[in-house]
Amino acid sequence: LRFSINRIDLDSARFFLINRRGDSSRMLIDFNDLRLSGINAGVNDFRIEEDSVSMTINGLSFRESKGFTVSNLDTRMILAGGDIVFTDVSLNCDSSLINADIIGLYPDTSGSFGKFTQEVRLDIRLNKSLVNSTDLKYFLPVLKNMNEDVGVSGRVSGYVEELKGRNIQLSYREMTDADLDFDLSGLSDIEDAFIYLGINKLNASITDIEKIRLPSGKMIVMPEMLSGLDNISFDGNFTGFTTDFVTFGSIRTEQGNVRTDISLRPEGKNSFRIKGLISGQSIHLGEITGN
Repeated sequence: LRFSINRIDLDSARFFLINRRGDSSRMLIDFNDLRLSGINAGVNDFRIEEDSVSMTINGLSFRESKGFTVSNLDTRMILAGGDIVFTDVSLNCDSSLINADIIGLYPDTSGSFGKFTQEVRLDIRLNKSLVNSTDLKYFLPVLKNMNEDVGVSGRVSGYVEELKGRNIQLSYREMTDADLDFDLSGLSDIEDAFIYLGINKLNASITDIEKIRLPSGKMIVMPEMLSGLDNISFDGNFTGFTTDFVTFGSIRTEQGNVRTDISLRPEGKNSFRIKGLISGQSIHLGEITGN
């Protein structure tokens, strides 16, 4: 079977996809009850060949019923055997600008989109992009109370529940950037999520860090004695959970250098138990403590 159309124009179209047998979704967007409105786009070179469909999409915009909005999408799209692959992607959402060589969605079965976080494998190869957490919250509910912009590039792959990042370049606010790899497991519940961060290079500004609003809605509060450190460089890794983790690596500041091999575990409401080894070199203790 071969079928082609040179040009299709969509103007204020709507699309509903309702699966009454599907499981309820933990995401804001429910792929078993998907409702898109205000769909506008130009579609060129639409082709059906055997079990695949391909097309070039220009100027696609729509609004999903839960609030997720795409204001412009230009891409080449291929649907084959249940897989959905976008190439040469330029995507503008409410607050994010995504540029990618490829964004691939590979479901385990025809019904897997109803269990998106567990059964749809991702392969995302990002060029320099700007991602805002208010757009990500529709796919990662744990981010619902955050409103942060992060510059990002690199490759992200795997299921949302078992996500991997390689050659990830991040930038945040004025003076914070990182080069890292990560493995994340169990993101649907951030308190039980297992996290591995392999940090090749991190340059962080204390001022930038204190502006981060956590998923709980609280701001990060740095110890007063660290306020005079200004900028911090780190390489090493973090392994564990948000409430119980191990860090190994080197911290460099203008007030001295520290090497850590420690574990941190909360005890009570406002205290942590720290266990392990910390060694320092050329530490200006008087300036840090103000004593």
